Amino acid sequence: MTIKTIADPFMNEEIEAVIICSSTNTHAQFIIEAAKAGKHIFCEKPIDYDLARVHEAISTAKLITPEGSRGAEMYSIMFDR
Repeated sequence: MTIKTIADPFMNEEIEAVIICSSTNTHAQFIIEAAKAGKHIFCEKPIDYDLARVHEAISTAKLITPEGSRGAEMYSIMFDR
């Protein structure tokens, strides 16, 4: 499969989960897009520098669970020494 745009993995029915390890300023938007597409989400920390965007991303991931779908689950990790 060739990915030509950032939306491709979110719209592809064969992809069940995404790993978000891009620059921090893109995390919240990618989480929101992935959640709306019903993907499971694994995101590195921080989710965003703006707390309002963090809450928006988490709320979207929690709310997007249409009846009969697998729903979105989100995990976030950080560097541990």
